[in-house]
Amino acid sequence: FDYPTHIVGIESRGFVVGSALAHAMNLPFVMVRKKGAKYPGKLIEEVYDLEYGDDSIVLQQGLLGHTSRVIIADDLIATGGSAKAAQSLVERTGATALGFAVIIDLQLNVRIDMNLPMACSVWLNKSASTALHFKLKEDERQSNAIAWRASGRRATNDF
Repeated sequence: FDYPTHIVGIESRGFVVGSALAHAMNLPFVMVRKKGAKYPGKLIEEVYDLEYGDDSIVLQQGLLGHTSRVIIADDLIATGGSAKAAQSLVERTGATALGFAVIIDLQLNVRIDMNLPMACSVWLNKSASTALHFKLKEDERQSNAIAWRASGRRATNDF
């Protein structure tokens, strides 16, 4: 078993998941950012496909090296495009990607081949993720209604 030396978080919700994991494991946290984000020094860039085009992420050179062993963290994984791009960035530094840590796995049929282990808290198929989305929207509507009542205004369904 190779113990990780770094936790890498994918912008932006991966920063929350990754930094909490890094803190709990007492490891350094490294940010993979979207292209165009303010990041000092020389950057390595990786382009990946989206449903509607492409996007790119960057990693600062010198943060990882050939002795680094990395866990890549994000909030959820759908198609795996950004996770795979982050893995590629990590490996281009000479570091070893040990696996992925995510909170939600949508388990979509369009997932690219993930050749690393994945630790995940919740696995959802497409119908379950749709139900979760609607449940979250319903919770949001209820929260807004409570906020309106607390403010003395009349609640409506126009949220």
